[in-house]
Amino acid sequence: MDLSREISGELYRVVWEKYARGQYRDAVLAAVFYLEKQVTEKARLGVQDLDITSYTQVVGQAFGSPDPIIQLSRVSTVAQVYEQKGLEQLLLGIHHGIRNPRIHAALADDERSARTIILFIDYLSDRIHAGDVATSAKSQISG
Repeated sequence: MDLSREISGELYRVVWEKYARGQYRDAVLAAVFYLEKQVTEKARLGVQDLDITSYTQVVGQAFGSPDPIIQLSRVSTVAQVYEQKGLEQLLLGIHHGIRNPRIHAALADDERSARTIILFIDYLSDRIHAGDVATSAKSQISG
C-alpha cells in the first residue's frame, strides 16, 4: 500500500523521507510532533504564553472540561462529552505511550507498526482539524 494515498498530504510530507528510508521510529516521532504542533497551534497555546510547562497541560486546556478551547462538537450530549474526553485521553496516550518510549529508550518500529501509528495519527489530526475553536477562546485570543 502507498502511504501517500492513505494519509493527508501535509502529514505525508512530514514523514515520507524517514519512512521511505526505513527509519520507522523517526517517522513515527515526526508524525507525533506534527500532531502535537497541530494541537498547540489550533488552540493557540504556547509554553511561553500561558505558563504551560508540559504537553499534558496543553491537551488539558485544549480539550478538557469544563471549557475546552477546541470543541469536536457542541459538547451538549453525553455522547459528545465522551467523544471530547476520549480524544483528550487518546492524545495523552499518544504522547505517553508512543512518543515518550521512543524518546527515552531505543525502541524500534517496523514498517507495520509505523504505518499503523501514522494512520491513527492522521485520523486524530482530521478530528482536530474538524474541531471548532470555542467562542470564548476566540474572544480571549483576539482581545
